[in-house]
Amino acid sequence: MQLSGVPGVGKTVLLRDLADKKGFSYVKFDCLSFFNIPGIKKLFLENLIESCNTSALIVHLINFEKYRLLID
Repeated sequence: MQLSGVPGVGKTVLLRDLADKKGFSYVKFDCLSFFNIPGIKKLFLENLIESCNTSALIVHLINFEKYRLLID
């Protein structure tokens, strides 16, 4: 699922609320902080695995559009 909109319209609130209501874990990451391969490995191998203490996980990627422009 991709949510887009200007800052302040409630995207983060919607994702956190969905995670709470469904009992999912919620993790937020800034894509620009993980622009290199070691950072991406750390994201998936350490942070996501450790934070997923439920049956499902919602990952909120911040600055994804800016990151995508850097790698295109």
